[in-house]
Amino acid sequence: MAFESKRNLQPPNVVPLKKLEGVGYELRQIQQNVERATRNARGSPQAKGRRVTFTADAAGDVTVAHGLGRKPRGFNVESHTADETVFEVSKDSRNLVLTASGAATWTIWVY
Repeated sequence: MAFESKRNLQPPNVVPLKKLEGVGYELRQIQQNVERATRNARGSPQAKGRRVTFTADAAGDVTVAHGLGRKPRGFNVESHTADETVFEVSKDSRNLVLTASGAATWTIWVY
């Protein structure tokens, strides 16, 4: 089964929170509040993911290079071009093997 992987739709990298030094009490409080409010989101495994688009020509297994450099925890389907489904068969540090129910193009978030 042929597939096409497009990684040009990458969101910006997660940027570490930078604190300004030598400023007043109010700004320190704002920075602490922002840090507390975003702690869970910054630590989420999904924040360390990638968007991958692939095409299945027919029903069957499709090997998708995810580019994470580690074994992914999972994936979410963001969009697809037909009323078909896809589910995980196996995964490793380079590829995600998915089974497609039919021909379609999917965009997934692998994390």
